[in-house]
Amino acid sequence: MRHTIGQSDLTPGEAYSYDDAGPDEALANFNLTEAGDRMTVWLQRMFKLNPHVKLFGSPWSPPQWMKQNNQLQTQYIGAWVNYLVRYLLTFRESGISVHALTLQNEPLHGDSWEAWLNYLYPWTMHMDKTYAGFLTLKRGRTLEQKGLSTKIWAYDHNTDTPDYPQHVLSNAGQYVGGVAWHCYAENNDWSVLSRFHEAHPQVKQYMTECWTHLATSSFFDLTHFVMGPLMNRASGALAWTLGGSTRYDVAFMGSKKARPLLPNSACEGCSGLVQVDMVARAYHLTADFYTMGQFS
Repeated sequence: MRHTIGQSDLTPGEAYSYDDAGPDEALANFNLTEAGDRMTVWLQRMFKLNPHVKLFGSPWSPPQWMKQNNQLQTQYIGAWVNYLVRYLLTFRESGISVHALTLQNEPLHGDSWEAWLNYLYPWTMHMDKTYAGFLTLKRGRTLEQKGLSTKIWAYDHNTDTPDYPQHVLSNAGQYVGGVAWHCYAENNDWSVLSRFHEAHPQVKQYMTECWTHLATSSFFDLTHFVMGPLMNRASGALAWTLGGSTRYDVAFMGSKKARPLLPNSACEGCSGLVQVDMVARAYHLTADFYTMGQFS
């Protein structure tokens, strides 16, 4: 089960983090916020129903004050590491165990030009493989010092750049508990996972994001993006996202306020396993929900 650490590109309305009152290197203003508190309530309910679920978290962006040109500023590396430790400890205080986390959702998305052009700053952070290797060492050592057993899953992006997780493993492999892949590469090839397994048989792999669409195609078909990774040595696969809007009005790349000249800033056609009508406070289960049930 994947959850977002702060906002994602599907956050309705304004972006948020757990510490927006910065610069705040001491994290004196750290706060899960109302949205984060609601997340913990739902996760508590989930674990009550099934305590064996493995939860992992992915950040779409750290607090904006930590970044410049959509990259983590070196002066805030310590604050960034401690920010994620505070998240883990705060969740633990609520009885929620986070099995693993990734450093950054889609780290090769959102370089400074792309981010400026598409209003991506609140929803992305660019992190190249060299920086990722260095930051994995920093985060891994801190988790170890704090006695936290949460694993680090490297990469969290597409199958067309396998040298990225390879570099992280080569430079910080002692702190890597798995590799996370997405499905969005052009001519996506799941056999990349089999070849990666041959090189690193001790490293678990997971397919951590592929979007479901009500009008499916071979690219987004749930059966293919679950079976493909599992047949190529993955230890698990999930559908993204769990909940979508019946009005397809959740944010995509930027809120309507940030992109007023576009007719619709949301992802038209992108759905969840469960479609939620936020006005009627109702939901319905999609065909993908029942398909995923055959694998679960």
